[in-house]
Amino acid sequence: MLNGLRGWPRGVPLLFLNSMLMSLGFYALIPYLSVYLTQTLHWPAWLAGTLLMVRQLSQQGLTLFTGLVADRIGYRRVITAGFLLRGAGFALFGASGAPAWMFTAAVVSGLGGALFEPTSAAALTALTPEPDRRRTYAVSKVVGNLGMVLSALVGALLITLDFRLLSWTCGAVFASMGILTHLRLPDIRVQLSPIPLRRMAGSVLRDTPFLQLVLANAGYFFMYMQLYLTIPVRVTELTHRTQSVSLVFLTLAILVAVCQYPVNALVSRFHPAPSMMAGLASMALGLVGIGEAGHLTGFLLGFFLFAVGVMVTEPANYDLTARLAKPGMTATYFGFGYVALALGGGTGQGIGGWLLDAGARMGMPGLLWWVAAAVGAGSAVLLRRHASARD
Repeated sequence: MLNGLRGWPRGVPLLFLNSMLMSLGFYALIPYLSVYLTQTLHWPAWLAGTLLMVRQLSQQGLTLFTGLVADRIGYRRVITAGFLLRGAGFALFGASGAPAWMFTAAVVSGLGGALFEPTSAAALTALTPEPDRRRTYAVSKVVGNLGMVLSALVGALLITLDFRLLSWTCGAVFASMGILTHLRLPDIRVQLSPIPLRRMAGSVLRDTPFLQLVLANAGYFFMYMQLYLTIPVRVTELTHRTQSVSLVFLTLAILVAVCQYPVNALVSRFHPAPSMMAGLASMALGLVGIGEAGHLTGFLLGFFLFAVGVMVTEPANYDLTARLAKPGMTATYFGFGYVALALGGGTGQGIGGWLLDAGARMGMPGLLWWVAAAVGAGSAVLLRRHASARD
């Protein structure tokens, strides 16, 4: 699968490398950030969830605007700036444990992600022929999860030394990516003549099928973002070991690295909307299994279902977004699509932490996990309506 990288269009191998390093830098730090906040700094779960929500909203809340800018001025400069800002923000997490400082780091790192995340997806779309897009995205996910495997090792090693060293190392990874992207990525410009920004935004806001997809994705991200707060807390509860957080992300990374490409080959025979519905159902069942597990084996079984759902949903979502994007507006569509991550992911972390605390106080430890599963079921209903609208 990864043989013959020279056969890919120019710039695509660099985007694959970026995908691996993004996963390495992100997953080595963020899972331990929640544990660092709650166990070392002794923040309550709701405050830790609020900080993660602020980081998420700072990123996905701005992606519509960064996508508009990227389509207008070109992708390389926007991706480069985003990596450099993310590097600065991650380094700031290690500078002080004061809440004001930590929230500043969250905003800066989120802004960096707002610049590079939708623009990188748009660049991959622009450089890849349409018949190869879902396959290309699957390869990007596999390579990204190789980075996640490395991140589990790096994170587990550096967290035993010093959280500051971990944050500074991850910041340096993103800064290096910014420099490499500036030097090696082709200057991708998709608008031969500039389209007025108001017209671009209005075009997206009037696209009803795409807006239905965005709302459905909000539920997907509500479930997915439990990876960064409540799932690490859950596995730590079961094992009583902080290092078990690495086991979660190592398991996910290995599953995706091994299974993503064959899973994609299977589901690519179907329209992306029903594929996403099946993926959402698997994620919902997995979260219920995680919440109801009384031992590590049950947790891992639930996590396996969750991971399969992610593998089915993400390539189909990428393909569907690329299909719906109008010419010259690919980054705009991907940027607006990430608003779903601001809505679903941000609330998923903030409300997730609150539901975890509330469930413990009320004697209902499964409260969060059943609520998340219900949100996923609602998203599947929206996708069914979306598929009908497209047909």
